[in-house]
Amino acid sequence: MAGAYTAACTSAGCRVLLTVTEAYSSKTKDLICSGNRTVELLDARMVDLDMAPLAVALEETNPFQTIDVSYNTLGAGAAESLRKLVAADSTITSLDLSQNDFNESACRALCEGLKQNRAIGSLNLSGNKLGGPGGMALADLLQTNSTLEALYASNCELDTAALIALATVLRDNTSLRVLDVSRPLAKTVMDEPANHFARMLKVNTTLHELDMSKSGLSDKGLQLLAESVYRAGPNSRLEVLKVKCNRITLVDADCVGALRLLLSSEVSRLQTLLLGANTLRDEGALKLAEVRTQRESGCLAHTTRLAFLTAHTPLFSLEFILLCALRWSPRASGSSTSTSPPARSPRAASAPSRARSSTASPPSSTRTQGCSTSRWTRWSCGATSSTRPRASRGSPRSTTSSSISPCRRWTARMRACDAECVFCVDSLVI
Repeated sequence: MAGAYTAACTSAGCRVLLTVTEAYSSKTKDLICSGNRTVELLDARMVDLDMAPLAVALEETNPFQTIDVSYNTLGAGAAESLRKLVAADSTITSLDLSQNDFNESACRALCEGLKQNRAIGSLNLSGNKLGGPGGMALADLLQTNSTLEALYASNCELDTAALIALATVLRDNTSLRVLDVSRPLAKTVMDEPANHFARMLKVNTTLHELDMSKSGLSDKGLQLLAESVYRAGPNSRLEVLKVKCNRITLVDADCVGALRLLLSSEVSRLQTLLLGANTLRDEGALKLAEVRTQRESGCLAHTTRLAFLTAHTPLFSLEFILLCALRWSPRASGSSTSTSPPARSPRAASAPSRARSSTASPPSSTRTQGCSTSRWTRWSCGATSSTRPRASRGSPRSTTSSSISPCRRWTARMRACDAECVFCVDSLVI
């Protein structure tokens, strides 16, 4: 099968990519020609001339289900070659064209081929300068294509008209499950895109994940989205909503009320709400901490996971976030006593540099009675429930089971990484 590719390269007078021939020989299902993952392409990225013979060879014999040509310099010529390929292909299920040089004309050509395709379920065009016309071409594609399940169009310079068109066609689309339109070029102060996406969420029954990060959303935009998902009830399949890096502050009472209704809903399928890198600050975080369900347990729905703090925006102290986290501690049924973790030793409490590795006591005003099923460990990254609290200086180190405090059934675990700082309280992640 590699012979067809070699012959096509010879006929076109271009180089033969060793990565492609090895993929043919290994009989793998994935063709990875990413410019940042393939050693051969690190210094010589793929161009339109390289794509033409590859597309010809794949039209003849295609053993690959996944094709990744991201982080190259492919443009309109490559899009034309791919148009002919995808129009007749029935093997490729995932196509990654992110971080290339596709423009609006290249996007239109590719979409013309995809309209006839019945196999590709995932399309990644993130990082291409598609612009408004390119976004309109994607909206036109979603009107006719019934197999595409995931569309990634992040940082594609989509304008407001393109976002509205995408939201409009998704009112009738029944196949798309994941949509990423983060970081568009839409300039709005009235949250027009959020308004149209909210209308779509009222009637759409297939979308599982929506990413509107870096879209300039305000509290009003989040309110519209939350109200629509809440009103859709069990008909909405939305499980993940990403609104990171926006202008959300959670100081608007209507926004907080809509969010409270959504997170307290018994029928909502929402599991993940990402609010990272928004300017919540103390006031917004306290509002978020007060958003709890009216269930008998007195805590948020156990399936709800929230992430709202990133390591790059240290807006809160650890003590403040812990206070918010403990307000969500679930109550254990049938328990009437509360156990509190031991206080830090005076030496640990006076050493800021050791604050994360010391065992802390939650504020007395935020202790939840009956939380005997919760667990408590030290604040240090990666600390486990088997970690014993440090004894104060001069106290004997006992190894008996009686020396293990019952407070170790409480848990507030902080995991820090390059991306974000996450607090976990049982199944709740803030």
